Amino acid sequence: MKHRLSILLIWFFAIWSLLVFRGLQIQLYPSHNLDLASQKQYQRIVKLYSKRGDIFDRNGQELAISVPAFSLFADPLLIKTPRRLAKKMSQILPLSQKAIYKKLTKKNSRFVWIQRLLDENSKKKILALNEKGLGFKDEFKRVYPNKNLMAHTIGFVGADGHGLEGVEARYDARLSAEEKVMNLPKDARGRFLVEDGWLFMQNRDGEDVYLTIDADLQYYTEQELKKALVHHNAEAAWAIVMSPKTGEILTMASLPDFDINNAGSASKESRRNRITTDIYEPGSTMKTMFLAAALKNGIIQGNSVIDTSTGQIEIDKRVIRESDAHHTYEKLSTTEVLANSSNVGVSKIALKMKDKQIYNEYKKFGFGEKTGIDLLGESKGIFLTPPWRDHHKANISFGHGIAVTALQMANAYAAVANKGVLQRPIIVKSQKEILDAKTAQERNMGRVLSEKEAERIKMMLVAATAETATGKLARVRGFPVAGKTGTAQKVDPHGRGYLKGQYISSFIGFLPANDPEFLIYVVVDNPRNNGYYGSETAAPIFAKIAHYAINKRGLAPVQFAEEDLIKPRTEIHEVLVGTEGEAFVPDMKGWALRDVLRYVQKEKVDLNLVGRKGRVVKTAPAVGDIWTDDKKLKVYLE
Repeated sequence: MKHRLSILLIWFFAIWSLLVFRGLQIQLYPSHNLDLASQKQYQRIVKLYSKRGDIFDRNGQELAISVPAFSLFADPLLIKTPRRLAKKMSQILPLSQKAIYKKLTKKNSRFVWIQRLLDENSKKKILALNEKGLGFKDEFKRVYPNKNLMAHTIGFVGADGHGLEGVEARYDARLSAEEKVMNLPKDARGRFLVEDGWLFMQNRDGEDVYLTIDADLQYYTEQELKKALVHHNAEAAWAIVMSPKTGEILTMASLPDFDINNAGSASKESRRNRITTDIYEPGSTMKTMFLAAALKNGIIQGNSVIDTSTGQIEIDKRVIRESDAHHTYEKLSTTEVLANSSNVGVSKIALKMKDKQIYNEYKKFGFGEKTGIDLLGESKGIFLTPPWRDHHKANISFGHGIAVTALQMANAYAAVANKGVLQRPIIVKSQKEILDAKTAQERNMGRVLSEKEAERIKMMLVAATAETATGKLARVRGFPVAGKTGTAQKVDPHGRGYLKGQYISSFIGFLPANDPEFLIYVVVDNPRNNGYYGSETAAPIFAKIAHYAINKRGLAPVQFAEEDLIKPRTEIHEVLVGTEGEAFVPDMKGWALRDVLRYVQKEKVDLNLVGRKGRVVKTAPAVGDIWTDDKKLKVYLE
């Protein structure tokens, strides 16, 4: 018995010694792991955020703001009657009794969010319950005061306060505040030891962002598109307004839209920004870029003439016709080909070009590449690399066989308006950028046309809005408009070919043509009533938006001078292209001798002059005759 007691005392002494030693070790040499465990036992760390930066339009109008809100949390261990409390709270909060009860009875948890971002009225009702274990944290709720206005561009934030789409997502780092690290001290019984349950560090708020958008012009544009959807019973419509001189986006409207404040309940279809994400065959608006490419490569001159008298052309066993079966033109100048939107005319020019010539010039305009705008999710379109068959060349000349975004097309036309210089479009700019003209130069993406070439194309586009041209309904009284209609069949997204009887109708242009301030592109998707041509659907909308824009800007009407107008066809100085690609003798009547010499040198013509000075009175062969193989020409001077 005495032996057993000795052994027991020895074990007791050993264990006690180990405990004393361990206690001294902890006191003299504290463990980092034990320190973390202690902190975890007596405090909880939660990350929250300060006030998110606001979003404004170019004039300082609020588009997205953060307002005070209150987030409700609970300590489940302090809730005595969770079922009764859940029933009362379900009558105040947008949550079911079952969902609240599940949170209030969460096991092994001393902190749980019940509902984020409540208004002050809801907070007062919860406080009136006078329940222990509930608390509030002051936060900020994102509010969009204009609801649907510019929904696709602004985007929205998620429950954690970070941007999910649009500007909110693209500039989330700039708009977001620094994270706040919250320590929630507790005593040994798990009770909060701080007033209101929170101590937190003061961190900086997020930065504000200013857009290039004009909210008033945006609102007017959206209203006109809504009217068009009803009038034409269309599936969708979108429009963009740019400053061609700076690349600034003044309006980016896409319908259908959604209320940004309830973005979570909106369909994916309505949340899609069709201007940057949707791709489609643009149709005849591409003829401008094609003729610019042909002009730049010396295939045509500004007033070259094409014989389109048959109204159709067969290429690779495929027949290409004019868009309207009633259009049977004869010989059209290049300007008239654009003004009358002749598919046959541009197809015949395409046959004289190499596929790489067309491809390279289109790439310079930005097709097949993202524009680089400061928004996420931009598409680059579809543009196949050569080699192409002849019928593909012809299709691309009038906007089929290539898929673009509205932003790509608008930016390409902006280059024509901007004296041939392509720029990267922008939709967000800081105050510094508003004052600093140097940034425009930094966005310069290169020259795609010479000033002379751009001016020639511009004047051809002015002719395309003449009283007898397809774009006549886009005219704005007192201001010259340069623009082009487009009507393209819709590609079947679920198979090959096109959807029967469905079209993408559009008009794009800029004004005042002599000194462009606004580039406007309007697209109506599948109009089913009151016409479907771009001249009938999109052109009138263009005119209304343009009229509002110039009035808002306060621009004075433009006075025309003789040199501003397109010269009549009697002064055409270029070669005429025949039905099968033959060249006709040009009309040289009135030419000076230097013009004749320049022409024969370029075209390698054997010249015989009759007379020594004066202007040309007639030629042999006569104007319009087909050149013989030896290309001999007799010119009679005054």
